[in-house]
Amino acid sequence: MGIESEITKEIKAHYKSHISDNDQLHIGGLGAVKYLAEKMRLKPDQSLLDLGCGLGGPARYFANAYDMDVTGVDLSPDFIECAKNIDTIRSVSFIEGGVHDLPFENETFHNAACIHVGMNIVDKAAMYIEAARVLKRNAQFAIYDVMALDKVSEMRFAVPWAETPHTSFLATPDDVQRDLRAAGFEVSYVEDCRDFAISSLTQALPLTPESKKTARENLLNNIKNNCCAPFIIIAEKRS
Repeated sequence: MGIESEITKEIKAHYKSHISDNDQLHIGGLGAVKYLAEKMRLKPDQSLLDLGCGLGGPARYFANAYDMDVTGVDLSPDFIECAKNIDTIRSVSFIEGGVHDLPFENETFHNAACIHVGMNIVDKAAMYIEAARVLKRNAQFAIYDVMALDKVSEMRFAVPWAETPHTSFLATPDDVQRDLRAAGFEVSYVEDCRDFAISSLTQALPLTPESKKTARENLLNNIKNNCCAPFIIIAEKRS
């Protein structure tokens, strides 16, 4: 695999400190995953790839709610180890790996999800190309990520995914859609989730541990100040 980049090492170290008993590490938690799933056309006995699966919360939900086989891939060995320890579901498996070099054959999966992952990915276009490779024709690719808005240069750090701008790589929704189309996807749905995020973060802040409160407060203010916001983008593989 070559020499691990310094940025990759920093990202792994950052997420090592985020292991907790909460397996939903994204804005809105389980409710956001349920909402995302409702926007997809998921069917029993299909397969789903969870890119950047974290501690495996979304993967377990997809498997339980839709009776499907789910494979989670994550760069962090600590997350994968914890995900395996938590998991008791036969139809879920977790693999350590990067999103640019997936260990699967062409056209393996019926669906893919990518939840709060792109913020740490420099080359998102390459990730979408690799996702297209392992997805079957007409497969769905659902993204729920924090994306850049007009005032992204004014963002305040730390935020939950990065201590400094050095490991934060936000793209605009337009950039994401452009790269998806270039990878062979057709974008079918886009939703700006900033109001949902503001509500969710505001409600969660009183229960947030002190060690994580500043990052979440900064994220809330960044969304309110039009620096960034979470978006849902769903695309289908056409070529």
